[in-house]
Formats: sequence, structure tokens, C-alpha cells
Amino acid sequence: MVRLGPLNRLRYSPKAIKAQKAVFAYIDHFIDVALEKTKKKTAGDSEKGETGPYSFLEELANIPSDRQVLRDQVLSLLLAGRDTTASLLSNLFFMLARYPDVFEKLRAEVMTLNGQLPSYDELRNLKYLRQCINECKLTITALRIHPVVPANTREAVCDTVLPKGGGEDGESPLFVKAGTQVLYSVYSMHRRKDIFGEDVENFRPERWDDIQPKWGFLPFNGGPRICLGQQFALTEASFVIVRMLQEFSKIEPRDDEEWKEAYTLVVCSQNGTQVSLTPVV
Repeated sequence: MVRLGPLNRLRYSPKAIKAQKAVFAYIDHFIDVALEKTKKKTAGDSEKGETGPYSFLEELANIPSDRQVLRDQVLSLLLAGRDTTASLLSNLFFMLARYPDVFEKLRAEVMTLNGQLPSYDELRNLKYLRQCINECKLTITALRIHPVVPANTREAVCDTVLPKGGGEDGESPLFVKAGTQVLYSVYSMHRRKDIFGEDVENFRPERWDDIQPKWGFLPFNGGPRICLGQQFALTEASFVIVRMLQEFSKIEPRDDEEWKEAYTLVVCSQNGTQVSLTPVV
């Protein structure tokens, strides 16, 4: 898809069309339910004081728009909010099972919560937890070594000149014409030794005590087009990890396979994550 660029829309794939129809049918069911609820509320059929769990889709259905808009919004949330966080968590547990010292240090930090459900602020203050998640994004399992989204594209909105990237050695300025599709590899950026150190391929959360990678670390991209779900994803992943470590005192690998990447919409483990967990007695 990336290699074809704008010509990808001309590519015919029966398998992709079949999968698309299945996804649309699944989403359309929930859109119908949300629109029906909105219709009843408009007609005054809903009971006063009716309460229930918040539904983002129902809120969208209250805004005048066509079904295509609703479907696009729900599909964006489904794709961006499910597989990405699932891959991040799977990769992190893969690493924790193989680095018992990191697991023990992380669990010691989690134990400062005294078994209580963590609040949003408490999750943000768990420094080592965030370092483990960042390292996972950087390394073989999550945001750094194996970023969930390993590459991305952007279109240049105006003519510009990049300070590097041109010439035979890549060190000369590079002119980028407006309208050019630019592909950048987050996977490669997260392995820069000049930013992350000579041991860039190793899982070492402590490296985050000493580095400020700024634009060298882009698991959620950056700028005005930064991922809208960044804080939600980090909070969700942090909460799951904390609750797991509160309930289980030990994690061990249950396979001898090295981490092998499977590249679909996101990067995940080709062999899955097989671990055993020992409950807290």
C-alpha cells in the first residue's frame, strides 16, 4: 500500500473488499442502535433522568451527520484504540517475563499503591512504569524497540528544505516539493545510537533517566497531528499493568522463541506472548 502511494486506490483486492464488508456490517449494527436511541430521545420517548454508561457513538449520533461520517469515526476508534494497546501490552509482558529484575523493580513501585485501584494522577506518577512502557515502545516489545506503528506518512503542505537527507551520504540538504508524500520510519528512528545509546537493541528502562529524545521518539507522532488517543492509550495500558502486578507476584516465559515481528496494521509478536503468572498468595 505504501509503495503504491496514491495509486493504491486503483488496486483491486477481493480479500480486502470481503474483509471491509464484514467490518462495515459489524459497525453498522451499532450505528443503527445509536441512531434509534437518538430518534426516540428526539421524539420525547425517553424517560426523564435516564442514566447509563457514556457512549461516544451515541454522542456522535446526536450531531446531524450522515452514516458515512459515523462509520468513519467509529472505525478510526476501533482501529486506533484496540490493536495498538493490545500489541503494546503483549510486547511488554513478553519482555517482563524475560527480565525478572525489571519485573521486580516495577512491582515494587506498584506495591506503593497498597493494593488500591490507581487514580489517573497516581498512574502518571509511577515513573518506572512509564519508563518501561516507553522502552517497550522503543525496543523489541513496545514503543521504542518495536513501536506499535512502525512507519507513517505525511504530505508536505508547502515547499521546504530538510537540513539532511540529500546527496550520496545523506548529509546534504534535501528539497521537498509541496504535495510530496514523505514516508518516515519510526522503527529506525527508535534505534539511533546517537540518541538512545550503544545498547539500543537492549531492553533497559533506566535509559530514560538520562535521555530527552524529543522528536527522536515518535510512538504517537507529534505536532498538530499527534495521536488524539495518546493519553488514553498510556492510561489504559498503565492501569492494566498495575492491576496485573497487584494480582500476580511472578511472571515467567512459556516458550523459547525469540521475538519475531508480524507486520500488519500494527507490529505484534508473530508467535504471540506465552507466559505464566503466579497469583499473590
